[in-house]
Amino acid sequence: QAGSPLDLELQEAKLSRQRFFETFFRYHYYFDTIPDSYLAPFSDRWSQQIVRRLALTLSEEEDMLMEDMWQEVLQDYRQAIRKVIIEHVLKDEKAKERTGILFVPSPVALWGSEAFLGIEGTAGGLPEGWESIEKRRVSLADQLIPCSPASLSLLEAWHQNYDTLLLVNLPEISGDLMDLQTFCAAQTQKMKSVRASLEQWLGDVVEILKQTPQQLWPITLLCTQVRGIVDRSIDAFLDFFGPSRQVEAFLRVNLQAKGDQIVLTTSLEEIEVSLLQVFKDFVVSLSDLSFTVNDHTVTLWSVTLEEAHVQDALQQIAESILQNLAQVEEALAPFDQFKHLLVEDVRIKKLSEDTLTQDHVMQELKTLRSVQQSIRSTCAEEIRLSMVSIQCSQINETLQKKAEEAIYILQESILRHLLLRNEELCKRFEMVVNQVVKKPTSEMELVDLEMYIEEFRTTGLGELLKEYDSIREWLLFLFACENQLMLALLKEKHFQAMYDSAMWVGSIQYRVFFGTNLKREREALESKFKEQRNKFLEDLEGYNEQVEQLAECGNLRQVDEYLERMENLKNNFARAHIEAEKLNAKEKRFGWEVRSPFEQLKRGELALEPHFALWTLAANMEASMRSWLKGPMFHLDPSKVDFDVRQMRKEAIRLKELFVAGGGVVYPDSEAVKSIEIMEVDFQGPTERERPLPVPAQVADQLAVQAATMQETHLKLLYSLCNKAMQTRHWEEITRIVGFPLEPDAAFTLQKALEMDVPNFADEIQEISEASTKEYAIEVAADEMEHEWKTLSFALNPWKQTGAFVISEESMSQLTQLVEHQQSHTEELMASEDAEPWEERLEEWQEWLQSMSEMLARWEEVQALWINLEPLFSGRDVYKQLPGEIQTFRKVDKTWRHLTTSLVQHPVVKEMLKMKDLEGQLSEAAQSLQSIQERISSDS
Repeated sequence: QAGSPLDLELQEAKLSRQRFFETFFRYHYYFDTIPDSYLAPFSDRWSQQIVRRLALTLSEEEDMLMEDMWQEVLQDYRQAIRKVIIEHVLKDEKAKERTGILFVPSPVALWGSEAFLGIEGTAGGLPEGWESIEKRRVSLADQLIPCSPASLSLLEAWHQNYDTLLLVNLPEISGDLMDLQTFCAAQTQKMKSVRASLEQWLGDVVEILKQTPQQLWPITLLCTQVRGIVDRSIDAFLDFFGPSRQVEAFLRVNLQAKGDQIVLTTSLEEIEVSLLQVFKDFVVSLSDLSFTVNDHTVTLWSVTLEEAHVQDALQQIAESILQNLAQVEEALAPFDQFKHLLVEDVRIKKLSEDTLTQDHVMQELKTLRSVQQSIRSTCAEEIRLSMVSIQCSQINETLQKKAEEAIYILQESILRHLLLRNEELCKRFEMVVNQVVKKPTSEMELVDLEMYIEEFRTTGLGELLKEYDSIREWLLFLFACENQLMLALLKEKHFQAMYDSAMWVGSIQYRVFFGTNLKREREALESKFKEQRNKFLEDLEGYNEQVEQLAECGNLRQVDEYLERMENLKNNFARAHIEAEKLNAKEKRFGWEVRSPFEQLKRGELALEPHFALWTLAANMEASMRSWLKGPMFHLDPSKVDFDVRQMRKEAIRLKELFVAGGGVVYPDSEAVKSIEIMEVDFQGPTERERPLPVPAQVADQLAVQAATMQETHLKLLYSLCNKAMQTRHWEEITRIVGFPLEPDAAFTLQKALEMDVPNFADEIQEISEASTKEYAIEVAADEMEHEWKTLSFALNPWKQTGAFVISEESMSQLTQLVEHQQSHTEELMASEDAEPWEERLEEWQEWLQSMSEMLARWEEVQALWINLEPLFSGRDVYKQLPGEIQTFRKVDKTWRHLTTSLVQHPVVKEMLKMKDLEGQLSEAAQSLQSIQERISSDS
């Protein structure tokens, strides 16, 4: 239940109820599942002995009752043994972790750990008088010591000078405060003083004992007296610090700032450790006192820290010190609300980098001033507690200074920002004036200046005045917040900056709007621009006249000259485009609503385009014809030449029709040009016309004739002679036809072939070329079939656990299909009329395929027989049933494993036929395996 002793114990152990019940049920689970076979049996002699001692004669009912009682005893015995077993196992921490049992419910105490209980001692606790052996010892010593003259002399000397000695110098109540170091130094000095006194006392003891026989020396008395000083000191220290009374404040500690924390100059841990160390030091300060009498050294029995009463006192003092120091921590809690001031300057500096509103600044200032007032009103100069007095004046002053420093940083940063804004404002005013006083030297500068002044009139001036008002408003706001602080912060530079900006505000409108006159400048610049524009139009007319003169150009020998003239015109038009854009831009800047379209420029460019295309085609065709006719013929690609010739012929026909429709000059507004449909037509040669063709159309017609001649006359010969498939035998045949040696030669040209009348034999040469192409196709097909076998490999798989390998069914099927396909393809090639040069090669390849087909079939047969018989001959019974067949199978098996291993090492299929006597080995293996299979079939 909540609040029960068990609930309080669980809270102290920081154990949840769920974990408690989980552990509890786990414990009982393991407890209940220990088998009875693991338990020591209960001896019947024990029960018989008890009955015999009772000397009872039991009736039948009593006998049944006794049996029930014995069963209960046995059950209790088993439960006790189980508890001992499980708790013995759970002494191991690893066993606890493994089982998930965090604690042992109601553990059995170790034997002898609880004295004087139960059978082992007196029930009910300790006997009377056993509470403190130390008290009995002291009492006995007091009764025994006055039994000799030496004892009386020692007692008299002790009581006169040393009976009241203490090892500690504890401060008076309401005395002066001291710091921890002073208190500890006083205790150390006191210990040294007492020890010095006792050493003097030991000198008196030596003089007394010199006159006393050694057997009568009261050593116990001396030890008791010295230990008595320690005990009285312990009692005094315990009375001063113990839990029975509150210690008056005697220690003084100061509060100080350390980083972002408020801490004590002397930490609580240091106070605790130092005070406990004082106790430990004076307890053992007299531990080695000794004296020597008549060469006999005696060391007095000292008090040690391990003694029970010392440990008990130490624990009580430690608890009392911790209790008092806990009050110190509670007393420091109110300062937590102010410790943020220690790093407030960092936050304010970062805050001032952002854009702040006046409301935000006001809130920050009010908060800081409120915190200052709270420190003055709530933080005491001293906090006097039990044992410790906390001096707070230093930290209070530090916190107030930190708040004041934050206020200063905030206002100083705002003021610095305002100064920068003010300087920037003056620069902007000055920049505006500098801009408007410049005299424009071009229409661009004039228009830009007019636009600049207008923009400044509409928006710029208002923005500058608004910025000026904002700066003044901020200054007034800061004065309203912190009048005295602002007066301290303001310097001469701040007043000068505000004076400068005020002067600019008063004079800017006059200096910008009334100090300049741009009308006269505009009129002069417009007049100059009109002259420039007229000059540009004259240049365009000159360019167009040069384009019209191109209609008279028709000499193919002057193609380079014509192209140079046209390149110059193209460059002139390109520059004119740039100039036209500039003129239009200037018109736009002047504000002219209609800008010049400069149609002369577009007209001249479009008229130039077909002339440039015509003479570019002429130059390209001249270079190409020179390369085709006079260059190495056998280096030409006929298909590329064919494509280029067709494109050139198509372009020549297009240009011819274009110039015919335009009368030699083409302009964009020509309706005839717009309606032309350019189509590739067969060349028919010149025709009679009612009027002569324009000169550019005549040039295009000549180019079309050249292209047609190349396309319809020379390409057929070029295709035939430049066939890469022709071999030496073909060239010998061509040589026989043309009547002179003809073969691929870098010096042989198409022009030379034309001069030697080779085109007269074009049909015969074409027939030979086509035949070489077909023969070459057969050769390529044969090469492809052979190449396909070069890298083809067997796919071999291990057969079960036998260590042998077999060719996979998929691989065998693919190889068989490939052989059949190539046999069929080879037969088709051999049936061709063009296969005569390769007849011998194809026949050899056909034979090789046949050998491969037979070898694969034989291998597949042997593999199937071996796979079928191998399981039969792997058993032991076969030795008795088939003694002869097993020898034959072993021989075949050895051959088979050798062959498959060879294939694994060299799996390339083409290499299979190179294996030594492969045909004979497979044939012999097949016969042997078939005979074995027949014998097995007949026996069955």
